[in-house]
Amino acid sequence: MNFADGHDGPRCVTCADEARPGRVVALLQDGRARVEIGALVEDVSVELVDAAVGDVVLIHGGVAVGTLA
Repeated sequence: MNFADGHDGPRCVTCADEARPGRVVALLQDGRARVEIGALVEDVSVELVDAAVGDVVLIHGGVAVGTLA
């Protein structure tokens, strides 16, 4: 198993253990939303947060885990 320098456990390979901010551009069915993350557009789960179009959400592992004011 690979460990990051100075880290005592495994890290998320998709986002290096960091939540990434993304702006919600559309709400989809089944608790998902389309978000812009920089120049990328990705569909993520928003089941854990109360998100609306225009909100900035923090995304970790394809799941919005929080919102930014």
